Amino acid sequence: MAHKNFDRLIAKKRQLAEEQAEVKAKKSNPHQRLMDKLKLLQNPPADDDIIEE
Repeated sequence: MAHKNFDRLIAKKRQLAEEQAEVKAKKSNPHQRLMDKLKLLQNPPADDDIIEE
């Protein structure tokens, strides 16, 4: 059971790091934000890609 929680924690940390990197990139490049939105509209995430809090 501990392994499952540990894996989930690592995945959450990795996701947070990726989100922070994206935020930094967006602050430095506002055009990228529009491209990301466009990409999401064209290719919406699957249900299992969305992580519930």
